[in-house]
This record gives sequence, C-alpha cells and structure tokens, in this order.
Amino acid sequence: MLAKFFSFRIFSTFIAVVLMFLVITTRVANSSEEIDMSQLTCTEFLAMDRMPQVMSLVWYNGFAAQKRGTFVFTPDRDNLSEQKDSLTTACEASGNDLVVEQLPTIFSY
Repeated sequence: MLAKFFSFRIFSTFIAVVLMFLVITTRVANSSEEIDMSQLTCTEFLAMDRMPQVMSLVWYNGFAAQKRGTFVFTPDRDNLSEQKDSLTTACEASGNDLVVEQLPTIFSY
C-alpha cells in the first residue's frame, strides 16, 4: 500500500511538472516575436501587455546607461514601476512618436 502511495505521489508530481512546463513554454513561444526597439512607437508600447512593457524598460535602461556612460543597473521594482508610469504618460501625450524620443526626459541623459 505504501509503495502505491509513493508511486502515485511521484506520478502526480511528474504530471504537475509537465503541465507547468507546457504552460510556460507555450507562453514564451507566443511572446517571442522580435521587436526593433529603435522603431517602437508609443502606440505599440501602450498596446503591449505588462510583461513586454517591463522587459522593454529593462532594455531601455541599458540603452540609457550607455548614453550616460554608466553601466550600473539596480533592478528596483519600484523604480521600474515609476519609469513605466512616466513612459506611459509621455507616450499618451506624444501620440505615435517613437519611444526612444521619450527616453531623455525619463532616464535623464
């Protein structure tokens, strides 16, 4: 009886891991399109889901760091949230301009 319990437990764990793997890989496969960050418009940025917006902000942080000549990045969730809010506000005001045109005021370079 004990052997059946452990076998069922291991089997259940295996099934759970496989299902999680399928969900994660499906989500990543659906969101793996290439984006030319230099040509991303504010309209496109605003239409993105939250995660691609945050990933874009991380990329733009690296771009701004290179412009400033500083290569220190602090992955601060609150700071990213503030930057996302600032970029969203700037994009809403600018219409269909490029996102890179909004960066100097947000990242101070």
